[in-house]
Amino acid sequence: MEGKFIYLIFLGCLAAFTGCGQDANLSVYDAALDAGADSGLRADLDSHLDDGASSDRISYVDANQDDSAGMPDGGTGKDLSIGPDQSVVTDSSEAHDESTAGDANLPDCETEGVTCIFLNHDSISVTGAGAVADGAVVTVVKAGVFLISGTLDDGIITVDTTDSGLVRLLLNGIHASCSTSSPLFIMDAGDVEIHLVAGTTSTLADAVTYVYAEAGQDEPNAAIFSKSDLDITGDGTLVVNGRYNDAINVKDGLDILGGNIVANAVDDGIRGKDNITILGDSITVTAGDNGIKSDNDTEEGRGFIEIASGRVNVTSGGDALTAQRSIDIHGGDIKLVSGGGSGSSSSIDISAKGIKGLESVVISAGNIEIDSADDGVHSDNAIFVSGGSCLIASGDDAFHAEETLEISGGVINITKSYEGLESKLITIDDGTIHIVSSDDGINVAGGDGSGGWTPGGGGSSAAYILTINGGLVWMNAGGDGLDSNGNMVINGGTVLVNGPTDNGNGPIDIGDGSGYYFRMNGGLVVAAGSSGMAVGNSTSSTQYGVLVNLSAAQTAGTIFHLRASSGTEMLTFKPAKKYQSVFFSSPSLASGSYDVYLNGSSSGVLNDNLITGGVYTPGTKYTTFSATGVATRVGSSGPPH
Repeated sequence: MEGKFIYLIFLGCLAAFTGCGQDANLSVYDAALDAGADSGLRADLDSHLDDGASSDRISYVDANQDDSAGMPDGGTGKDLSIGPDQSVVTDSSEAHDESTAGDANLPDCETEGVTCIFLNHDSISVTGAGAVADGAVVTVVKAGVFLISGTLDDGIITVDTTDSGLVRLLLNGIHASCSTSSPLFIMDAGDVEIHLVAGTTSTLADAVTYVYAEAGQDEPNAAIFSKSDLDITGDGTLVVNGRYNDAINVKDGLDILGGNIVANAVDDGIRGKDNITILGDSITVTAGDNGIKSDNDTEEGRGFIEIASGRVNVTSGGDALTAQRSIDIHGGDIKLVSGGGSGSSSSIDISAKGIKGLESVVISAGNIEIDSADDGVHSDNAIFVSGGSCLIASGDDAFHAEETLEISGGVINITKSYEGLESKLITIDDGTIHIVSSDDGINVAGGDGSGGWTPGGGGSSAAYILTINGGLVWMNAGGDGLDSNGNMVINGGTVLVNGPTDNGNGPIDIGDGSGYYFRMNGGLVVAAGSSGMAVGNSTSSTQYGVLVNLSAAQTAGTIFHLRASSGTEMLTFKPAKKYQSVFFSSPSLASGSYDVYLNGSSSGVLNDNLITGGVYTPGTKYTTFSATGVATRVGSSGPPH
């Protein structure tokens, strides 16, 4: 206890030296609370203390509303300053007199087991046990429940306990800032919970420039800085302005289980070194560098982000979501803008990806929107998508995994990309995928091993394989449609390609040389585009396919129709762009005679350029050919495969 007392004297002196809380004049505590709200608080506190549930609603508010905190934009080009925050209840401004016991508008802190901490602008007072105030500095020294109210113009709230119990900080619409450091510094505790009281808005802002006690120190460095595991719960609002570096920085694990959180930072918005788990109501981050980050790279199983529910909106100069290990999304509504978005014209000197999990990214549910200057979803190793919906506009690749990309479900809509899907191994088992790309729609190739990418993959390899077993894949590609710098196998699903118009690319492309194959074993494939590099299926296929190279290019929207000479209709396709070749394969294609028609019309249903049902009214009959084997080629052009 003597050591703790000496430490508190030191902390008070440090605060006086650095400037936080150096004025000792006591001002009034403004409160706005009626007797009904007070009784509601007692009932809710009893409930929360019984079960510790994160969804408890604690309703106790104050009326302090004159605090504001401006901050620089961190290089994002956005104004991150915010105006004064106001508490929800503003109909009373009764002064709190510390010398008056049993104030009718406040809970009886001692009998209810709750310690009340009052922020009085330039000083702090405490009613109850477990916390010690010295001027504008208060230190929580033992586990317990602490109800914090009021406004702190320039001071520090510190947690430094020696026991292993839970410290619960109930933020009751506070406004706290510090001119030289962090206004909320959790130095040491077993576990800490910040509970946001329902119906209130709390605001925290740190210094623009920190003053440390010793040279070489760099902690704290965030408006909320914690060296212990931290949970954020409740139904209130928390606005955190990181004007020096980060808004929230937790050196252990961070679980956001509730509340409406707004984090603005010149560097990273929210950091949880070991992990960040999000089940909260709403999180909005504006950051000069990374939005939400977990970066433990020394301990196995740490350094991950998990999002299970809630609304997450991030605008970042760097990566929106980034984890040293993995990112697992299985719920929530997520909207990410990184590096100025896909239309950013500025050069990117830092990583500006939407989602980056260096070891893995797993998406099984949730609604995700990404507008990124860099890759939309990136991993140095593997990406797995089994559900949810992804709407992506990317200045680079929409999905980029340097080793493995597997899609087994979900809805993916890529409205803009350099290349839509890219990895050494790509497997599509199911799902609905739409891709718009300026280069390849799907590219199977090798990277440079550093998180960057060498377009074209630096050569062909049998280790590169594209496998499609099911689902729907549609694309409009400026480069190759389906491009494997190795081999390609299609066993099922529906693949519709609007490929390139230039002859330097093809609707389908495989590795250079005779040793590579495109095996067509099942499913429906239509690939239209230029004829100069067009590739058909290999003779090792088990399902029939035909590549038709036309003598002249056809304008966009010109119907390509294929029917058996007996009259059975096989295909009616209306390409989105100019084309001179069409590859077609389906289970209905077999040995026999077929007719090709151009133009004409159809009363069928047009979906993804494929017309189904209805009646085709013939245009011009282009040619008749015979399919005598699994791989048929009509016309010239294209490389030998």
